[in-house]
Amino acid sequence: MRKHAAILAFAIVTAFGASARADRIHLPCDKPVAASIGTGIFTGDSDTDDFGDIEFTRIQPTFLRLELTAFSNCEAQTRHDADLKPIGRQDKVTRWWLGSLSFYGTITPETTKLSLHNEPDIIPVLDENGDPVLDEEGNPVTKTENTLVRANLEAGTDFSGGFGARLALIDAKYFHVEAFGEWAGSFGWNPARANTLVAHALELDIDVTRLAMDHAKLSYRWDMKNVGLTIAVPTRPNTVSKNRLTPYASIGYTWFNASVDLDLDEKVTHDLVALGVDVDKVTEQRSIRKRSFTALIGARLDFNKTFSLETSAIFAKTDHTTIYWFTGSAVFRFDYPWQ
Repeated sequence: MRKHAAILAFAIVTAFGASARADRIHLPCDKPVAASIGTGIFTGDSDTDDFGDIEFTRIQPTFLRLELTAFSNCEAQTRHDADLKPIGRQDKVTRWWLGSLSFYGTITPETTKLSLHNEPDIIPVLDENGDPVLDEEGNPVTKTENTLVRANLEAGTDFSGGFGARLALIDAKYFHVEAFGEWAGSFGWNPARANTLVAHALELDIDVTRLAMDHAKLSYRWDMKNVGLTIAVPTRPNTVSKNRLTPYASIGYTWFNASVDLDLDEKVTHDLVALGVDVDKVTEQRSIRKRSFTALIGARLDFNKTFSLETSAIFAKTDHTTIYWFTGSAVFRFDYPWQ
């Protein structure tokens, strides 16, 4: 039998729904090819009525990104001395609006860990007619629901990817705005491993870790769409790349989908039923469809036209959720080979 569970889904939502993925900027006179390598980490914890207490960690030991610019509003001009001899080159922005269109793609190896703790609900016992059962004193008889109460899950190194585009809307001398749209997600079902899995049944907490490890297959997948704006304020003119610091912020909207698949063989299903476990409750099907506003802050430091460092981060805290997210990368820029 095949069931769907939300063991990992909410944690993945928290991780990706809390941060815009448009964590780069393209300034007007950048070279048209940009390749970057970087690393990132996300940690978060949340308590909810649906999933209990969750702690989640996602580590990107490295990621690769390639960006190509289709058209640009930058034009190189040669400076001459009094005798009209060329003495240098100066870039100039020819149009301050709709200045460039870029396309980019990423590939990311990642590892994830999740801890979940859930307190089972106390529910009334019903008779065959659906009416509450009463004890000798006339009080309703209750029982603790059969459900998953504790899990420690870990996914090994798997790959996700994404692609997107961005359009420069404003390229003023010290002000830059661009719009972005992108998709990211896993390439398929990624396997996960259950280090601890405890279910509540027969008014007891029953460790079913060994059963799950030997007779169950756990996997997950996710995908996400983002749209939004990135606003940057270069500390030097946008045509100057040497020793330029550019703080920026991205704001947008995210749509996120995630699912976890728990595939149980006949033996583990039979054993769980024999223990009194309601298998449908342990692996209850849930649909995760989340959408929310997203935001991050970042900075880019250009050493010259060819090399820069970029970093972005977010911290958010509400009554029920706390998240930390950081990424950093080195970026190398080149001209197209035919230019």
